[in-house]
Amino acid sequence: MKNIIGLFIVVVAAIAFVSCEPIENRQTMKGAVTEADIAQYVTVTPEIRNGKRSNWILCKSDGLKALTSFSYSMGTYVGTSHRLQVLEDGDHTFTLTVLNADGTKLTKNYTVNVEELYDLREEWTWLCGFGTPSGSRTWVFDGEGGDDRVWWAMSDPGNPNGIWWNAGGECCPPSDVNGRMVFEFKGLVLTTYASPTDANPKKGTFAFNGDFTELTTNGDANILGSEEGGGNNRVFKVVELTNNALFLFVPNAAWDTGWIWKFKTQE
Repeated sequence: MKNIIGLFIVVVAAIAFVSCEPIENRQTMKGAVTEADIAQYVTVTPEIRNGKRSNWILCKSDGLKALTSFSYSMGTYVGTSHRLQVLEDGDHTFTLTVLNADGTKLTKNYTVNVEELYDLREEWTWLCGFGTPSGSRTWVFDGEGGDDRVWWAMSDPGNPNGIWWNAGGECCPPSDVNGRMVFEFKGLVLTTYASPTDANPKKGTFAFNGDFTELTTNGDANILGSEEGGGNNRVFKVVELTNNALFLFVPNAAWDTGWIWKFKTQE
């Protein structure tokens, strides 16, 4: 009887041990991208036009089995194939970032030299003077405090033309109402002066999105009229941009409102 019980215990233990075995052999995760893989599969090269290195840069990482992105002065782009535009001739740095499945990360910088600029949209000339002798443009508010015109105002958050309170034109212009903004094409630099005699201007940078429907600012400088309660923001919808008019809007200003700005070029 004892022998039977002992045999039963051994059989049960064996079954339990077998039931814990995996159905398939699982292997340790392999295949992390190496520097050798990057050298083999990644290319960052300018498009050649008329025999010259253009400002369109082809960034490719096809073949890498990992999440990849390319970063440069205009932003970061995730994916394995991009055609990216730079805005100046000379040297430009592109940074590849590779994120492996195991969490490890690799980065590599690529320097690309541009000889000739192509396909720059006219918005660059309108806002910041691309192709002009100064390479910059100066903008001021398109109005004065209490002039009853609409140039700095609270709006319907869904409609920049639906004015709820004409702050600048009625009673309460911003503190920098007489200031100016200088947009420079080289380096995409934004400099703001709070008044005509401001000796300590603020400097920052700016950028457009791909279709010129948004303007973003960074750094110490922001557009004029960026005050608490007055749409203090960093991303602005471009309602209108012409050679002498700039109309910006944020739909998410303070107090669940929108806010609008209208500027003109300073002659």
